[in-house]
Amino acid sequence: MQTPRQWARIAAASGAAILLYFAIGPSAIALAHGHIEVGDYTLVIGWAAEPSFAGEPNALDLRVFNTKTNDPVTGLEDTLQVEIVQGGAKRDLELEPSDEEEGAYTAAIVPTVAGDYTFHIMGKIEDTDVDVEMTSGPDTFETIEDKSDAAFPAPEPSVEGLKSQVLIAQILGGAGVVLGLAGLIIGLTGRGKAT
Repeated sequence: MQTPRQWARIAAASGAAILLYFAIGPSAIALAHGHIEVGDYTLVIGWAAEPSFAGEPNALDLRVFNTKTNDPVTGLEDTLQVEIVQGGAKRDLELEPSDEEEGAYTAAIVPTVAGDYTFHIMGKIEDTDVDVEMTSGPDTFETIEDKSDAAFPAPEPSVEGLKSQVLIAQILGGAGVVLGLAGLIIGLTGRGKAT
């Protein structure tokens, strides 16, 4: 479940992309997004929040427009399906239309590991069948980066570091319980001898 702060970040990134879209037009969007033509349509695919980091909320940013007329295509949330793939893992995403821009769609996700991701989009755009994949890379959209690359002033603790800290806390807690019980037994034994 996303927190309001995480959704605010996604909304801010999407808003910036929308402003860029209106400033330069749909056919000129190229910054950190890839383009695929399917029949008479162009799909523009990328991340909503860029730069993109593992463990941070993000979303698919999908724009669809008629290549000949530059008109946005609406209603595709009912006819397109989206799958995200990373390594051997796959997951279906829920495609939602933008409230602010026609022909723009999003699907929230928190990428949890750094590396390349693939968006697989299938279904129909009006009467045109769609079954395309796009993988992040220098010619498409941004690769998910490790947060430590941008962390400041100190890097976030790693998962392994956190596990070690939890294990140490559990050991110390267990030792504290044993010592407490030993103290209680000694105290009760000493009290019994005193009476």
